[in-house]
Amino acid sequence: MPEETGKKCECEALRRIMDERDRLYMDKFAAEEKARQIALAAQDKRLEGMNEFRSAIQDQGATFLPRIEFDARYQALLERIEHLSSRQDKTEGRFAGANYLWAVIASVLGLALVAVAAIAAFMPAKR
Repeated sequence: MPEETGKKCECEALRRIMDERDRLYMDKFAAEEKARQIALAAQDKRLEGMNEFRSAIQDQGATFLPRIEFDARYQALLERIEHLSSRQDKTEGRFAGANYLWAVIASVLGLALVAVAAIAAFMPAKR
């Protein structure tokens, strides 16, 4: 009988060890599941941020001016600037010519006045 009692004790000890290991494994699996859930939540949050960034980039790309359209508008502006510059050059040339004309007229009038004054100075005075 003592053998049976020893076997019972061994079985109970083994059962306790198995139960303890089962509990440890269950705790380990529960901790792994919790860590997995936390990692999945963090990954979802990260992916959500990436999707927002991707959406912002797409919105930004949609609002940017396409290169072809920019080149066309830029060329039109250059042509308009060239046209306005040409008009300004013509206007300045016209005013330069007008200023030259006024200078010639003033010089001729000045010479005429000097001539009249010289003639008046050399003419005998009437008494």
